[in-house]
Formats: sequence, C-alpha cells, structure tokens
Amino acid sequence: MGKQDSLPNYYPPRARWYSGVLSFGDALKRRLWFDRIRLPAGITFPMILISILVPGWGFRRLGGRLVAGLATAGCTILAMVFIACLGQRVGNMAFGLLLAAHTVSAYFMILPLILEARYLYRAMWMLTLLAMLLLGGYMPAFSYVQEHWLLPMSYKGRVFVIRRETVLKQMQPGEMVAFSIEGSGGAHEGVLIREGFGLGRVLGRGGDAMLFTSTNLLVNGIPLPREIDMPISGEWIVPEKHWFIWPEFDMRGGHLAPESLSGAIFQVADVSQNQLIGRPFKRWFFRRQSPL
Repeated sequence: MGKQDSLPNYYPPRARWYSGVLSFGDALKRRLWFDRIRLPAGITFPMILISILVPGWGFRRLGGRLVAGLATAGCTILAMVFIACLGQRVGNMAFGLLLAAHTVSAYFMILPLILEARYLYRAMWMLTLLAMLLLGGYMPAFSYVQEHWLLPMSYKGRVFVIRRETVLKQMQPGEMVAFSIEGSGGAHEGVLIREGFGLGRVLGRGGDAMLFTSTNLLVNGIPLPREIDMPISGEWIVPEKHWFIWPEFDMRGGHLAPESLSGAIFQVADVSQNQLIGRPFKRWFFRRQSPL
C-alpha cells in the first residue's frame, strides 16, 4: 500500500471570505449581551430588523403575510400621498400617519419581548421606536431629498415644488427660478432682510443694463412691466455671473425709498450663482405650478 493511500479522506473546510465578519458579529453579540436574549418562537432578529426598515411589515406577527402585505401597501399609499402633496396639509398628515403606522408595526414585532414588563416600560419602548425612526430615518431622508432633489416652497399662499439643480447657467429672462436669500442680520437703510428662500422671474443677466422709470423697467432698452415696490428711478448694471430677480417684499412700517436704489433691496435682487436653487416643476402630479 502506498503512502498516498494511507492518507485520510476527510479534510476540514477552509475558512470562507466572510468568516471574519461572522466572528465579529458573534463577538459584538456577546459584548451587547444579545446572546442572552431568548426570542419567542417564530421571531428572529432578521424579522425585527425588517420590521424596522419596512413600514407595516411588523404586522405580520398578527395575521401573517397577508396582513403584512396589506399594511405595507397602505404605508406605500401614504408615502405616495405625502410626495404628491409635498408641503401641503394633506401631505403632512400622510407623513404623520406613515410614521405612526411604521412605529406601531415595529412595536408589535418586539412586543413579545416586553409583554410581561410594566406599562410604563412598554410605553418607553414605543417612544424610543418613534424617536429612532423619526430622527434616524425619516428626517435625515427628508433633509437629503430637500437638499438634493425636491424642495417644497410656500409662495403667495401656494406651495411650489422646486427641482433642485446644480447647474442653472442657461436661464433666460422671464424664466422662474428659486433662490436663497441671505439675511442682513440687522436693519440696513431702514430695511431688515430675513434669511430664507425666494421665487421670482429672471429680469436680467450678467452685463444687462437695468433702467428704472415710473412706468416700466427697461432691460437693455426693452420695456418690461414694473414689479411691486420697484424704484421709479435709477440704473443698475448686473454683474457677471449674477442674475437680477426682483423678489416680493413683506413691507412693515412704510415703503421703500422711491428716489434711489436701496442697497438693502439689491442685496436680495442681485442673485449670485451660488444662491440659485432650482426651477419649479411645470406640473407636480395633478397640480399646475407655472406660470405664477
């Protein structure tokens, strides 16, 4: 018999590439005492995790997949209503109902773990889930959407949904655009400017000559209608990489000086490229948004 024939036929399997991750997970479970938790029959840690990530899925413990599917579908409808009515009262109500349904469904999944605890302790768990979902999920996601994709803006009693854009160099006169307003931090020439957002039409681009009269606004000699509270005299050359957008002012305690251009006004109307936010959608689902 040869030496090769005398070797055993069994070799231990090699460690997989993810073995280190599993070892780290086991160590973390022991460190957090999760290994001492005994889950009720039919409930696993992945199920709890899915109930936290997927709204409505936690109701599966009450009625199986059918109830979970219906609840998840209902949460999906609430999310769609929230997006369609973004910034409106109906949308805010849908957001609140979605958060409440998500919290209750996740609570039902972990309820067997705390069923024998006192009522105050169970209420604390409910509030903890609510805070975790709101501060750790919903609010960061909503803030990210507002900063990169969509921004609801209230203007003249209406809500406009703005499409966030990073490149707005091709804007033409007459086009609607949303922009940020930098506050003055105090009264300047009798005018106090508050930080916020504005929405208006582009009246001039870099290099255009703006001539104000009592009857109209001349842009490179072309007459345009006067905007509310616009000066009746004066001239302005729009700087390069700037746009002239006359905002609607909320007046308190009088009107702007009619004989001269106020530096406080042009701090708002002279919009730089960094202040541009985006354009309003022409239609947002069933609502027509432009022209204003």
